[in-house]
Amino acid sequence: MSTATSRSSRVPSPTCPYGLQPPGPGALAVTDPSPRAAVVASLASTLSGAVALGDEVAARVVHEAIGRLLGLPVAPER
Repeated sequence: MSTATSRSSRVPSPTCPYGLQPPGPGALAVTDPSPRAAVVASLASTLSGAVALGDEVAARVVHEAIGRLLGLPVAPER
């Protein structure tokens, strides 16, 4: 019998105290993102970088841009 635990086991860890593990790579369905979703993902990465560098002004600007994009009506499919 193997002593390794499965990914779905509920064993607490320092990063996940309740034992719930996030889905692993490839566990979620992958689809082509819309152009707007791709821009939001890129901005999210930029926001993370600004926060990591401590650039509060850049983080606020990027955060506002993400909010504006998410507040727009859904773009029609081409």
